[in-house]
Amino acid sequence: DGTRFVSTSTPTFGYFNATSTNATSTIAGGLIIENGGFVYDFSTGNVGIGTASPTEKLAVSGGHIQITNSGNTNLYINANLAGSDASVYFQELGVTNAFIMRDASNNAIAISDGVGAETITIKAGNVGIGTTSPTDKLAVAGSVKLLNSGYDGNGTQQASTWVTNGVC
Repeated sequence: DGTRFVSTSTPTFGYFNATSTNATSTIAGGLIIENGGFVYDFSTGNVGIGTASPTEKLAVSGGHIQITNSGNTNLYINANLAGSDASVYFQELGVTNAFIMRDASNNAIAISDGVGAETITIKAGNVGIGTTSPTDKLAVAGSVKLLNSGYDGNGTQQASTWVTNGVC
């Protein structure tokens, strides 16, 4: 009927009722439910669950995230711009300790232990350790120590055969 609710002080209400199943309701300035249990910050467009001050588009604090489906279940991370990386970072107290990244510039999957550059790269069916450009099924940059593999820790050959570049 065109009636509006206008208040000159902080409005409170016990129930919020929409007028129809397709109603759009606007609460200016954002929405907070249960003292910050769920927050929508209108000024940033950020949503917080378990936090009163979300700093990202979705910030979840104090629990786990569960995705459930009766069939196949997927989680998509879409960089949504050609040439952009898509990453998952693992942090402790705000410090990145490891990450998994789809490296767009190298067209590869990169895994890091958080110390620095990528430590493992998967590209075109090849795996690189210490290299971002593996050209063989397994490419290792640096020393290799094989345990119980036919060589002892000093590189002395034992009973099995070691193959290097196709030569025994």
